[in-house]
Amino acid sequence: AKAMRIEAEASAEKAKIQADGTAEAEIIAARAKGEAARLVAEGNKKAADLLATSQVAVELAKMDKSASLIGKSDKFFFGQEPAYLANLVLKGNAAKGAGIFG
Repeated sequence: AKAMRIEAEASAEKAKIQADGTAEAEIIAARAKGEAARLVAEGNKKAADLLATSQVAVELAKMDKSASLIGKSDKFFFGQEPAYLANLVLKGNAAKGAGIFG
């Protein structure tokens, strides 16, 4: 009976040590993730601050962001006058002077 009690105590101590180790590893991992997130945010802020000092860089960043929002299947129509789209949609003689723009 004494041997069984010693073995049970040893198993309990082993389980406690393993649980403490696992908990400590999770704490370390959480701190590391937090530090990594802080460093990324700090780097992003420095990059934004640097970008803001150049008007050309700001405009290029705007264009880049705008381009990333346009899908490959999106279509845009550019014309020199407002009646362009009406003419394109209505086609032919019906569009001349009869559209909402002309």
